[in-house]
Amino acid sequence: MSQRGQWASTAAIGKSATHEVSALYNFATMGGVVSTISLLATVPARAVILDGMIDVVGALTSAGGATVSLGAEAAGDLVLAVVLGSWGLGRHDIIPVGSAATSVKTTADRVVSIVVAVADLTAGKFRVTLRYMQSEA
Repeated sequence: MSQRGQWASTAAIGKSATHEVSALYNFATMGGVVSTISLLATVPARAVILDGMIDVVGALTSAGGATVSLGAEAAGDLVLAVVLGSWGLGRHDIIPVGSAATSVKTTADRVVSIVVAVADLTAGKFRVTLRYMQSEA
């Protein structure tokens, strides 16, 4: 077999098997009442969420002590409930950090959602980006 054929098969094996999904929360268009708010991005069934981050571009505020959690398979599996003061402008980590122990696997197609608790939000905007691999089972 020529070297060219060997390289082609190696390249096929080495193709990236990760995917990304990105979701935007914008108070101006989605509101912020105490509830579960769908972010209109779907993670497919059998996806193993490896890691990701949140980029807060508009400060999240509330009339009193609101908390926000982020989930895909279950509420809070990506970010446990946080008090808004700890979520300032800029980038923030999520729970999955590239290890098996912190990954989240979906059992069905799941919509990325936030849970607003304690008090309504009054402003805010952020984007969450998740990197996942598709499992076969």
